[in-house]
Amino acid sequence: MGEGSVWITTDGLTNLLDTMHPSEIDSMQGVVGVRPYIRKTRKNVEFLERWKKRFHEDYPDIDASEPIVYDLWAYDSLQALSVAVEQAWRVNFDVEITGNETMSRLGSP
Repeated sequence: MGEGSVWITTDGLTNLLDTMHPSEIDSMQGVVGVRPYIRKTRKNVEFLERWKKRFHEDYPDIDASEPIVYDLWAYDSLQALSVAVEQAWRVNFDVEITGNETMSRLGSP
């Protein structure tokens, strides 16, 4: 990397900077890291507390830092999927109990 040039790193590489020694980071002149911004909402703070507690329980010998954005995205995705499955189950259960017309269309006696 020559003088006057800049490297722009995306989220994947930028997240690795958290694991590097400060002296290594200091030597990276001209590197700009870009990350998604995560607001400090009550829900996010509660997730962070649960994540750190669980991580420490599962890996007591490892000093846990912060979860990366992919951890939060995975959590949000699973929450959304859970809500969708629960809603679909409720709708289907209600139709089976109260919707005789629907049941006959599905081939039930």
